[in-house]
Amino acid sequence: MVMNERKTIDLEQGWDFMQKGIMKLKNILEGLPETPFNSEDHMLLYTTIYNMCTQRPPHDYSRQLYDKYRESFEEYIRSTVRKTYCPQLPFPVMLVDHSPLSLLH
Repeated sequence: MVMNERKTIDLEQGWDFMQKGIMKLKNILEGLPETPFNSEDHMLLYTTIYNMCTQRPPHDYSRQLYDKYRESFEEYIRSTVRKTYCPQLPFPVMLVDHSPLSLLH
């Protein structure tokens, strides 16, 4: 029996794809012209992320993707959400990490 081998997805290639999805979400949240996510968009993003996080070392990029994803949304919160909804806050807003991955540190 022959197992179907998945093609390895490099961090740069996968993160590039994720950034496009993140940008699409930001545009939607900000009311900019953007087509809504459809089931194919969702499944392609989900599958790409899943595959990147389940590749064998040294190609398991789960930690790097988590960090980059978090940084991306922290920046969005600092630059957009905070300025729009909480401009009077004199200190930086920090996100608290309650995810299971945070326990690995």
